[in-house]
Amino acid sequence: MFDFEPSHELENSHQYRLLVEFLEGRGTTCHTITAQWTGRQTATVLFFASSGKLYGAVLPLTIGAHPDGLVKEGIEKQVSAEAAVREGHRRLQISTHDQGSSDDVRLKVEQLRGIFREATATEDRYKKLLKDCADPQYAQIVLDSLQTLLDHPLTEKEDKRGLLQTLIRISKKTSMYPPCLALKDVTRKLYPVAAGHFSEVYQGSFRGNAVAIKVLKLYQHSDIAKALKIFHRESIIWGQLAHENLLPFYGIFHLDWDDKRLCFVSPWMGNGNIRAYINENPDSDALLLLGDILSGIQYLHSEGIVHADLKGDNILATASGRACLADFGLSKLIDSEAVSWTSMHTTAQQGGTLRWQAPELIDPDSEHVSANKQSDMFSFGGVCYEVLTGKVPFYECSRDAKVSLKVMSGQLPSKPLRDETHPSRVHVLEALWEIMVQCWARDPQDRPDAERLLKMDLVSDASANDTRPHDSWRGLTASQFRSAMYTPEPQRPLSPTE
Repeated sequence: MFDFEPSHELENSHQYRLLVEFLEGRGTTCHTITAQWTGRQTATVLFFASSGKLYGAVLPLTIGAHPDGLVKEGIEKQVSAEAAVREGHRRLQISTHDQGSSDDVRLKVEQLRGIFREATATEDRYKKLLKDCADPQYAQIVLDSLQTLLDHPLTEKEDKRGLLQTLIRISKKTSMYPPCLALKDVTRKLYPVAAGHFSEVYQGSFRGNAVAIKVLKLYQHSDIAKALKIFHRESIIWGQLAHENLLPFYGIFHLDWDDKRLCFVSPWMGNGNIRAYINENPDSDALLLLGDILSGIQYLHSEGIVHADLKGDNILATASGRACLADFGLSKLIDSEAVSWTSMHTTAQQGGTLRWQAPELIDPDSEHVSANKQSDMFSFGGVCYEVLTGKVPFYECSRDAKVSLKVMSGQLPSKPLRDETHPSRVHVLEALWEIMVQCWARDPQDRPDAERLLKMDLVSDASANDTRPHDSWRGLTASQFRSAMYTPEPQRPLSPTE
């Protein structure tokens, strides 16, 4: 039994109209409870959630669950964020397979979105939501609900960034993640095919397809907590993205519960990185490859995401000979304090690899400057250099310290001589060199953006005559692609103290 104080008639209010719309959509399936109304009589109360509040309409007992527009009086009671989210998840949960656009589905989306909008409207409410997520069961409800909203086509694009930030922040605090990101039945070969300081890459198999399995290497207890936060953050961001020029994300795989070795699973790219590909295929169309890379960058930037570590090693060649961006370990949401973090990589704290980094990220006096769209475009100039020459920027310098001095003094990578460039790329290098110099502009505001470069006749004409086949993931949304990959797997919070 619940005690409620009566409030004004809702007949002419926005809440009343919402209620009527809800009741008309639900018909005889409205959720009801029996409650003690101000201690005077027993009544039937219908509940629905909107904008972070639970609303209840008191009905005469003779009406029961058949309102048919006969709601006589209303009551309104604001409840805690925790209760609102639980109620919204339980009664208004949206199936990710329900892609309809009916008024009922639209209302459910708005109700659940309203709950989170209210729960994160102020810093105090946000802190309360994070505190409530100390309960793993409740945290899972919140993460599931946020991912459901992100996946649903009726969620407005302008709402998605805030939902994603909240999802990342809660995942960072709880070391949990939405279950739709988890995979099982993944197998791997015994030895890695590549290894770095913080990860190893294995070839494996998933549902009969060759996959790449990137496994975190953890050495110290202090590394584990940091690595888990970065791992979940990267998984969640990558899991929301879908574009032909981005490496698809199959999901998360637990290599071993005992040592908590977590893995990223993605398609196996037998052609290797873009620099290896062009060296093996010198007649490949450099303009088409650069157009692919620009399309991937433009997509990320349109989604409010900075890659922050663009270089040839992080750009792979697909089976169809297209370029796709990979390794989002340094990617970050633009203007998002909630998801800022210090890189695990050994390069500059602001993110990226030195030979491709913008000078403002290397400058020791610019410690508060972080990677952004403009620094991505500086790095793109270095990627152009790799694609057109097959060499890394400042290839003649063996020590990064010397490269740093060159960049800080305003020096640019040397322009290759004609006899140092493959004949098929000489004219492209000449046509693009000035664009590359613009990308390397000292002032970030003087650098072109990806959208502008995609519209250049040189790039657009090449794309118009592109005869390469498309890759299998083209045209799928992130949720559609993930739906095809998803196999439910139980999870638990991965606490570094366990």
